[in-house]
Amino acid sequence: MTKEYREAFTEVNEILKYFNKDLLKKIPKEFIENIKENMSTTYKVIYDNTKSLNEQNIKQETRAILSIIYRDYICDKETKEKIIQKDRKEWLELEEKKKEEYKNTELFKSPIKNQNISNDKYLKVVEKQNIIIKIIEKIKEIWRKIRG
Repeated sequence: MTKEYREAFTEVNEILKYFNKDLLKKIPKEFIENIKENMSTTYKVIYDNTKSLNEQNIKQETRAILSIIYRDYICDKETKEKIIQKDRKEWLELEEKKKEEYKNTELFKSPIKNQNISNDKYLKVVEKQNIIIKIIEKIKEIWRKIRG
């Protein structure tokens, strides 16, 4: 596990200390234990409970973990479905953007075109190689006949 996630688990653990008991009961004990087992032992969290979560200087990974906790354990089914739909839409938009950015036609362009070498010149080189190979094969054939 990366250092960033260990530190994020430390931040999440600190934030969970400020949750009320009813909210904490909604989060499975195994999940909280997993956070505690994987958090950093050296990272010091500075959390000000007088500020909102958005005002806190916390890691993106922490925000992601808290979002998962909210979506999977705290919010109601209707809100959960809305979040899932929104996430799915954002993911599809991102994938579409990637497709546009890296079109297959661009990925598999001929290296000849990229190097500004004409097809005729390339074909001539291939033809010369084929002629040389034919000559070598003919010499080998004649040599075999002579040797016996």
